[in-house]
Amino acid sequence: MEVDHTGRIDCAARGVGRGSTAAAATLCVGPGAGCYPAIQAAVDAAQGGDMIEIAPGMFAGGIMIDKSVSLVGVSAAATTIEGGGPVTTIGDGTGNLSVAISRVTITGGFNDSKPESFFGPGSFAAGGGVLIPEAVTTRSARR
Repeated sequence: MEVDHTGRIDCAARGVGRGSTAAAATLCVGPGAGCYPAIQAAVDAAQGGDMIEIAPGMFAGGIMIDKSVSLVGVSAAATTIEGGGPVTTIGDGTGNLSVAISRVTITGGFNDSKPESFFGPGSFAAGGGVLIPEAVTTRSARR
């Protein structure tokens, strides 16, 4: 992940981002050139196996992940995903997904319609392989 002195990820300089057609691409979220403005937009554009790099800052939750991708922040202290019911919903129980979320803080979520998740009430995972290393979950509640 290339982060410049302003904290922006510059994926365009490496030839990745929107429209990348490599077998496994790297997309980016944040204010950098060629980056998506929101995590959900990057997830929607991603193909299975892609990595989504998330810049420092606070990003909206309510993310539905329906394909095998990796979400990677700068660090749990610098990259936050907040709010939106479950902050992240991974799969619907019908697919065999492999999802990794790392180096982010997941906060401010609630879960009022899904069963309790192993990852806490801020996230919901319906089967598949889910890894959340180096991530912090805070201020999430079950309603």
